[in-house]
Amino acid sequence: MLLQIAAILQDIGSYIDMNNHYAHSEYIILATEILGLSTEELEMVGAIARYHSTETPSLNLHHFEKLPTESRLTTAKLTAILRLADSLDDSHQQKVTKISISLKKEQVLISVWADDDLMLEKWTFAEKSGFFEEVYGIKPHLKEKGGQK
Repeated sequence: MLLQIAAILQDIGSYIDMNNHYAHSEYIILATEILGLSTEELEMVGAIARYHSTETPSLNLHHFEKLPTESRLTTAKLTAILRLADSLDDSHQQKVTKISISLKKEQVLISVWADDDLMLEKWTFAEKSGFFEEVYGIKPHLKEKGGQK
């Protein structure tokens, strides 16, 4: 549920500033009461939205430091997933029409189908996959199927 809420709200800060949208997204989320979420869950959603882009959560950031250890780990795991998902629509043109994920030995294979060029999405996926590997200890690989390659 936290990942789903963060995925919906991750880019809300774009209405304030496109270049620093992730920080504004966190600010907006933390300043909003979302029914059904505790204060800790709201802070986690805010952190996931903030770090979905490029910045990496670390203990020297006061708002992340406040979270209990278990919540920090959950936040990092959900952030890593959201980064990969976000990379698959980096152009914001919804090029990916289908996705399949499988676990093979020491890698996560993410197969995507698209009828359009995914050059930007592949580049962004490669940039963002390092954090996923750091958090989960397993390398994600993107495989394009169908359409343009």
